[in-house]
Amino acid sequence: MEMKSPFLSLLAAFATLSAYSLSDAITPAELEGRFVQLPTVPEADLPEMSNEPTSFRGLIEHDGLEGHTWVSFPFVENPGSFGFDPKGRLFVAEANRFWLGVPDLRGANELVRDDFQALTLEDRTRMYEKYASSFPEGWFTRVADRIIRLEDKDGNGAADHRTLFSDRFKEPLDGIGFSILADDGNVYFTCIPSVWKLTDTDDDGVADKDEAISTGYGVRVSFIGHDLHGITRGPDGMLYFSVGDRSYDITDGEGKNHKGNGKGAIFRCESDGSGLEIYCDGLRNPQELAFDNYGNLFTFDNTGDIGDIARMVYALEGTNSGWNMAHQSPHHYATILDWGDFRPKLSMWVKERMFDTYNEEQPQWVYPPAAHLANGPSGVTYLTGNSLPEDLRDHFLLANYRGPSDRCTVLTVKVEPKGAGYGTTSVEELFKGVGASDVELGFDGSIYLCDFGGGWSVNENGSIQVAQSKNTEQQAAGAAVATLFKEGFDQRAPQDLRKMLEHPDRRVRQAAQFSLVKKGTVGAEILTSTARNGETLCDRCWF
Repeated sequence: MEMKSPFLSLLAAFATLSAYSLSDAITPAELEGRFVQLPTVPEADLPEMSNEPTSFRGLIEHDGLEGHTWVSFPFVENPGSFGFDPKGRLFVAEANRFWLGVPDLRGANELVRDDFQALTLEDRTRMYEKYASSFPEGWFTRVADRIIRLEDKDGNGAADHRTLFSDRFKEPLDGIGFSILADDGNVYFTCIPSVWKLTDTDDDGVADKDEAISTGYGVRVSFIGHDLHGITRGPDGMLYFSVGDRSYDITDGEGKNHKGNGKGAIFRCESDGSGLEIYCDGLRNPQELAFDNYGNLFTFDNTGDIGDIARMVYALEGTNSGWNMAHQSPHHYATILDWGDFRPKLSMWVKERMFDTYNEEQPQWVYPPAAHLANGPSGVTYLTGNSLPEDLRDHFLLANYRGPSDRCTVLTVKVEPKGAGYGTTSVEELFKGVGASDVELGFDGSIYLCDFGGGWSVNENGSIQVAQSKNTEQQAAGAAVATLFKEGFDQRAPQDLRKMLEHPDRRVRQAAQFSLVKKGTVGAEILTSTARNGETLCDRCWF
């Protein structure tokens, strides 16, 4: 499917940004000429949903799976990430502000010096004001990142109900919004500069409460897409999320300041934003996060296109992976930052192999990645339970986003212990030809692909793709899990919850664990006894 002409010019502009000379920049007139008002189809003008699944857009490289299109444009536009709630509704983050409100240093070179000096969000605001003439009037606030709620009410394999959940994300410092977690009756959304908690109190599909539970992310402009990502619920009940190297300067509710200049990090906090901690840092652009069956946390970090390689990181508390945005400077900004005659051919990141798996040449304070894989790691999930063919179970599923859809793949990644850490034992293509920026295992056991549409700009090609097992027993296993989550866990008897600690699906075990914790002493006794006696899979839970 070809992109419409207004988007082609924007895509071409962004695709050539990295080739710009240091004196080049996109002019306000060019930005205005390429501007498109989104959404393309206003809410009031949307047609009826067809409620018919259509053919799968890419290639499925597994004989045990079959797929189809669940929903497509205009009912989703520029879908960047998504997440299911326990009732099976899908919340989709539309990344509409991609170069329509969110700039990139590679096309705004006049910002570079000020951007490298920025330490707070207020610094970025002042920088926008200082260079207001470089952007069309209102450019930062015309387009909103949005959240759409979709549902397949009749269960025929296609979305048939849609609401605009929220479109409030269009302030000058906002975006790009990426990653959604819908649980405990709330929707958590990471959109620089804040982690948001949105609530739909009357369940009409429209958020009527929103609260920034943590603010101070994205001090710099840096590179587009180096945003807040990956929000997920850890086995300890806390929220985990990541930020790219756009820096952060956060003062939490207890008055403690958390600062990271030019580096990415993983954070965790309670559901109300309290107890914020920097879990690990020194990352470049960690996208999503995923836990395995044993509570081990993994992320996949992107290459700087400067001679390094993308990385799988076994994230450990307190570690520093060594990256700082300053490592990008010798390759992109030496002239603008006035380095004079000091022009190293390689940054220390590359020359000393700081990006590489463990080797004696790298600085020994650097926490090395577990493995190298993929070219554009983006969304990731963990395949748990019995709803898929056996050779796919207990693998990570990774979106490998490489721009044009025909270059994008989705990979299965198997990890196993290696020394004191982990390594990969297999990396295989599962899907190709879909511009997937995010992936999820639905509660129904199907694999869902968030198809941004390919390329590096907004477009009209977005969709949600689905693949499920051809095996009816595996389909039934997925349906049973979906029923458990729709019914809920808190109302169940403690002994019933105890039995669920043996369930093959990690999500069920974790939900049962959380509900037992809520039951106080009775629940604590069950968790303690089963863990000590090794009677269930409770060794995979934290309490």
